[in-house]
Amino acid sequence: MRKHDERVKPKGSPGRKAMVALLAVVLHPGISAESPGGENDLTVEQFLRRLRSSLPRVHDISFIYEGRAGGVPPSQTADQILSEGREALQQQSYQGESIVRHDGANRLDYFFDMVQDGQHLEWRTIGVTLGKSSWGVTFQPGRMAETPGQRAGSHTGCAEQFFFYSFLRAIAATDALGWRVLGSESLDGHACVKVSDGTGEPSRPGVMPIYNVYWVDLERGGNVLRMESFMGDGRIRARLVDVRLQAFKSPRGDDVWIPVHARNEVFPFMFPEASVRVVGFATYQVVEGSVRIDQGYGDEVFKIDWKRAFHDQPGLQARAEKIRASRRRTGPEGTRQHLAKALKEADAVSSRLVSTSPAHEVWTTGVITQAVLTAAGVATIVVALVIRGARR
Repeated sequence: MRKHDERVKPKGSPGRKAMVALLAVVLHPGISAESPGGENDLTVEQFLRRLRSSLPRVHDISFIYEGRAGGVPPSQTADQILSEGREALQQQSYQGESIVRHDGANRLDYFFDMVQDGQHLEWRTIGVTLGKSSWGVTFQPGRMAETPGQRAGSHTGCAEQFFFYSFLRAIAATDALGWRVLGSESLDGHACVKVSDGTGEPSRPGVMPIYNVYWVDLERGGNVLRMESFMGDGRIRARLVDVRLQAFKSPRGDDVWIPVHARNEVFPFMFPEASVRVVGFATYQVVEGSVRIDQGYGDEVFKIDWKRAFHDQPGLQARAEKIRASRRRTGPEGTRQHLAKALKEADAVSSRLVSTSPAHEVWTTGVITQAVLTAAGVATIVVALVIRGARR
């Protein structure tokens, strides 16, 4: 294209400059990372300005979402498991409510289900951030309620792994030190700016850095259409794929783009024989009809004990009540019963350990997936389990 332009007008002529400027407007924001001009010329400062103007101008956004997660055996793929309804190793499911506010306040309240050794486990986790304070708590049937503590990082089942509104709004308010604009790329026909939050260079000796690459759609709300996470040596840790956006109308009539479908994939980066085979996944789907925009949520929403959680979702409300009602009492009798149960469970575990030879313990794909999910930042709440494979 450049040579063609030079043949039409002498280099440096006003006509040629006008033509190049017109093409820049028509082709904006660029089609491929290799094409000259367009997004490839963006500085980090320019990217941040465009990001700030692209993020939705709303007071708050809330929705109900659900998904499932699990390990991928060597003989299968995540696509096969999801499209054919197959069972995944260490399969888990989750459902919850995400509320984000324009000033960074956010609330995540979700239920997590898991089948382990034939037993159904269920718990509820609440995480809130308001100003500089972040708190989290987990409730499990039959267990004493935890005391709220520092909010944990992103786990499997967290909407923040798919909807980056709070994260990008926080980044847009900074200088994004260490970030780089890598160019532009089209994903499913939508132009994205490709940025990285690091270089892979270690910040200090002996520490393996981690960095992420984001494909940001600045034409549709500054949403992330793809994300890849790497170790400093180039080993891929995880990636976000299959992101689908949908526009919702705000009370003012503006289009607010929200990801309504996505999938995280995890790789075995922890092991020397790390490959590009997907060993774990987590899905995300916004429940139809649950999106709410500009509800005017006040500070009381972003506290652990907010009384109106799931106020328009009877099913989730019933689950919360079930877990609340089954929590162990803290009085003397409740403590005695809990201690007796714990001792009984400990005896059973001890018996299984004695009857199993350590020499026969093996790491299954499910175990590896749990370890990978934990280290990748898309961790399950239950850490890696050693499943003994030679009990017969």
